[in-house]
Amino acid sequence: MLDAEFFYLSGNTKPLKNRTRVRVHLGTAEVMGRAVLLEDEELAPGAAANVQLLLESPVCAWPGDRYVVRSYSPVHTIGGGGIFNGTPVRKRRRFKPANEELFRVYRQGTVEDLALLHIRESGPAGLTQDALAARIGLFGKRLDKLLQAPLSGRRLILVDAERRLLVDADVVAALEDQALALLGEYHTNNPMKAGFSKEELRSRLPEAMAPRLFQMVLQEMVGKGAMVREESLVRLAGHAVSLAADAGLLRIGMERLFLEAGLQPPITNEITAAFAKYDPKLVRQILEVLVQEKVVVKVSESLYFHHQALDAVAAKVVALLKSQGEMDAQAFKGLAGLSRKFSIPILEYLDKQKITIRVGDKRVLRERQ
Repeated sequence: MLDAEFFYLSGNTKPLKNRTRVRVHLGTAEVMGRAVLLEDEELAPGAAANVQLLLESPVCAWPGDRYVVRSYSPVHTIGGGGIFNGTPVRKRRRFKPANEELFRVYRQGTVEDLALLHIRESGPAGLTQDALAARIGLFGKRLDKLLQAPLSGRRLILVDAERRLLVDADVVAALEDQALALLGEYHTNNPMKAGFSKEELRSRLPEAMAPRLFQMVLQEMVGKGAMVREESLVRLAGHAVSLAADAGLLRIGMERLFLEAGLQPPITNEITAAFAKYDPKLVRQILEVLVQEKVVVKVSESLYFHHQALDAVAAKVVALLKSQGEMDAQAFKGLAGLSRKFSIPILEYLDKQKITIRVGDKRVLRERQ
């Protein structure tokens, strides 16, 4: 695909229609393609136009290269022109003002204008400095010098220093606005949830966005005080969980249930049964709220504990291991007074929390190991 200026020879007997199949001669190569007119449906003989040449085979083209166009059949020369961009993004005619501005920069802009345009066109995917060099024909220290002013002036953002990945500052700002809007919409639709999963937020933003750019957007919004990041969740700074009256009562009752149950809590279907007068969906939502608020800890798919119960048993395990050095499952069952149904999930939880580590059939303190 090439952005180019095209002159349609006056000797042609009929207008050139949009997307006409043609033969493009560039250097020694002949490539089949289609001439896409970016302004009108057809081009009169003797006229010129901004075009995209959609080629059926790759070619190497630099800004300023000349090309000739011949008709598909019968074969004769119908026009030609100069290449502006050998690696453009695809353009749509409905964005005519933007296309006109782009081609104005191609014709009249400085090298810096052209560099900024290419980076802006790359959108959230960004453009590496090497790729930019290939597009504008400027390399090494000369390109470094060209980029100094827009980088120091924050018109460009260096997202990845190792790859020298550049993104237009307006693109970054637009991503921040989009992320904030998505969070606001999520909070409106889910007032009982503490926050939005970072991965879910990422999936709602442009797919082409570089991973490091997503992390940078989050850091920028946290730094500005617009967003709060809590482990795997993000939320607007002013968001607080909002519960209706019945949901508030359910939350109080459910927390009391877990607190009183200690290390032998009900499993999920028993929780639903204990609060049978409430909609099961609401029960699940309140349980999720308690987990997000870290009041309750999810240990397995069906087993949840109040954090105070887990903190207390963890302290007992640490004390035991500091004095005895190791502990097997049977010793833990005796320490906690639990059956295997509860003791094994708790032991596995302590391993995941990096409090203990399993060595054979025993546990030791991870810090000692």
